Amino acid sequence: MMAAAVKVVTTSGPAGRAGLTVTAACSVCQDPPRLLVCVNGTASAHPFLLQNARLTLNILATDQQEIAMAFAGKVTQEKRFDIGEWTEDECGQPSLRGACAHFTCSVHETMQSGTHTIFICNVHVASGDKDKLPLIYFDRNMMPLAKVA
Repeated sequence: MMAAAVKVVTTSGPAGRAGLTVTAACSVCQDPPRLLVCVNGTASAHPFLLQNARLTLNILATDQQEIAMAFAGKVTQEKRFDIGEWTEDECGQPSLRGACAHFTCSVHETMQSGTHTIFICNVHVASGDKDKLPLIYFDRNMMPLAKVA
């Protein structure tokens, strides 16, 4: 039972556009800037991520729970980008307006661990909104993160 920020991973490229909600993502190192994302091999976005080898990690804000649920599988892959306001970032990847932060990456390497693929990614663009608070997943529930005075 570990609390984690709710994130939507998106990809666009030769395989098409796809995305999914994840909580298993974190920083790997600062020099070079790298992060990792863990994706179940049965996820509908998995083959898109492998083939496109590029992605954006969107850290969701507290008011974006509907988007988190859609990308968690409540909506088909084809309709997921109909929810929320999406733009294309400078690397051609789908980026969610209003998110706390975005990290646009290329896949550096992948490795298998049980049912999941671990994508280790080079970060090319990082941006954020320090005034936004992240949506948190804990104990099978999504909730806002409150500021402590």
